[in-house]
Amino acid sequence: MILGGSRRSFEVGLLLADLVVIQLSLVLAYTVRYSTGLTAVGKLSFPFYAAAGLLAAGLWILVFILSRMGEVRTGWRLPNIVSHLFVGSLVGGLCFLAEVYLTTVLYSRLVLILWAVVGFGSLILVRILFWRVFSTWHNLTRRKVLLLGSLDLVLEAAAKIRNHPELL
Repeated sequence: MILGGSRRSFEVGLLLADLVVIQLSLVLAYTVRYSTGLTAVGKLSFPFYAAAGLLAAGLWILVFILSRMGEVRTGWRLPNIVSHLFVGSLVGGLCFLAEVYLTTVLYSRLVLILWAVVGFGSLILVRILFWRVFSTWHNLTRRKVLLLGSLDLVLEAAAKIRNHPELL
């Protein structure tokens, strides 16, 4: 993570938003699964799922820091952000499924699948929302840049500035 005032607060804000979204998607998945009126043989109460949610939050913090998800290294392009989130979610999800297997608690597969789908979609929406807020804020504080040099260097520097406006 980059140590800078606004950059650091951006990363922390993104991590906190991710953690809130992960917990809300768990609540939504649990509610959808157990409010349908289907008979639930061996239904686990919500505290078991809440403990799993806390474990998933801890795993997400670890994945977020180790894979530097707060840094948008490839710019604000949706395919790049989705692929980065997919890899991070896959690693976190596999670690979580390993924990579920080792604890031998029989979580509902439907809840786990709904949680993964809703959580992944929500994480993408959080990124889009952060991009919108950041780009609106950035347009208010836009800085002009004068680039001097040979054509190749100027075009490369302009592309980097265009892809990473948060570094200005």
